[in-house]
Amino acid sequence: MEIKEIQELIKKEREKNNITLEELSSKLKTTKAVIYNVENNEKFIEKNKPYSLYLLKAICNELNIKIEEENKNKENFELPKPQNNTVKDQKYLSSIKEKIFNIFKLSFLSLALFSIFIYQYFTNNNVKLNNEEEIASYSYEIPVYKENTKSYLSRQQNSLNNIYIISKNQTWISANIDGKDKVYNLTKNKKINITFKNKIHFITIGNASDIIIYYKGKKVTFQNKKLIHHIFVDNTGIFKNGYNILGKKS
Repeated sequence: MEIKEIQELIKKEREKNNITLEELSSKLKTTKAVIYNVENNEKFIEKNKPYSLYLLKAICNELNIKIEEENKNKENFELPKPQNNTVKDQKYLSSIKEKIFNIFKLSFLSLALFSIFIYQYFTNNNVKLNNEEEIASYSYEIPVYKENTKSYLSRQQNSLNNIYIISKNQTWISANIDGKDKVYNLTKNKKINITFKNKIHFITIGNASDIIIYYKGKKVTFQNKKLIHHIFVDNTGIFKNGYNILGKKS
């Protein structure tokens, strides 16, 4: 059974049981737009694997659709079984494994160098700041224009915020950023920067224990969490169940 046929079967069963997109998205803790794309858009399925396949299976389970019985070949849900390899194939696989190992080694070295650079950068800036404070203590006081509170708050509200996410392994994120739905499919060691003005609602984070979030110079991690839902970010912090977890391990 092809993906298109499964999509049509899902839509048919949902409408047959009088279940709306809103009700189904609420049960699966995702957005109406994502459910609509899973039902109708083959390109969305291909582009957002494995998150889209996870949702496809979750919807089938919710609607009591048994794909295994209808799809004996399971071409779309399982990897093909390995065939008997010739000596040439085995050498090719060995070369591929060696290349993957070399890439991993280079990535590790790059990350180590990057960490050293960051450490040196912040250390040097801290020393520089301390020296500037000492110099300032012997300087004449310079008159400074004082911006009124209302103007300052207005300027702060119009500024943009940046949040950085690093994936240690393959993860996926569905989010609503300033009112716009977005899906991220992150590969291993992927780094992204999300810019927002008012608020981010992370609806679902898959393999949450494999991501690191940096916001306002602080780190947030989620230990031993396969899936988490409803994480909110605004100008003041990162909130889970009403508590600000910025700079803490959740």
